[in-house]
Amino acid sequence: PVRSAPRLLAVIDPTTLLHQIHKELAGVRRQVIKLGYRQARLFNRSPSQSAPDQQELGQRVANQSSVVDRLKHRIARNRISVQDSGPLPSVLNQAGQFLQEARHASRQAVEALQQSQGKQARRYQQTVHQALNQVIDLLNQSGEALDLQHHLQQLIVAQLDLKSTTSRMRSKTLGQTMQGLRKSLRASIESMAGHQASLGRRSQDLVSRMQSASQVLSSSDQAIADHA
Repeated sequence: PVRSAPRLLAVIDPTTLLHQIHKELAGVRRQVIKLGYRQARLFNRSPSQSAPDQQELGQRVANQSSVVDRLKHRIARNRISVQDSGPLPSVLNQAGQFLQEARHASRQAVEALQQSQGKQARRYQQTVHQALNQVIDLLNQSGEALDLQHHLQQLIVAQLDLKSTTSRMRSKTLGQTMQGLRKSLRASIESMAGHQASLGRRSQDLVSRMQSASQVLSSSDQAIADHA
């Protein structure tokens, strides 16, 4: 009997996997921004000049669509839970739909250009451009933004848990001074105070990261546009 060579399976934790997917999505976003600017430059060119470039652009859109499909399958194959993945599967599904729309419209634009139907071709090109912009808007939620959203959700859960613990503690300490409490209760209260201070620091750090991410996205988009 023929024996197959042993296969090595790399075990990867959900956090690392999602980080890798976020990085690849950031790459998709950069490419789609470039495609959007290239599409805009094709609007006013003659049909004979722009048909080959429009066809090439459609193929590049298809390549990015394949990347998104691969990432979707990777999440499904590794059975990443909804709690871990957050909105990422939904973002990938919508991005895939917009890219398919752009790819289909680009194909129609090529056909119109080849038949010298300039007005019809421009309408299809506008559809491509709009679909690509929708992908960009959607992927602005990915990468750092999705990571920040996940941390925000964790922060909210932690704050709600602390609120619940505080409410239970209040019934045990009602009408008592701090000095009159048992040592274990005082320790619990001091621990909750420390936890609350920690949550406050995490909240401030999250706000700073959100502001920084917004500035980075703005600067990155301009740099991509300059090199598109």
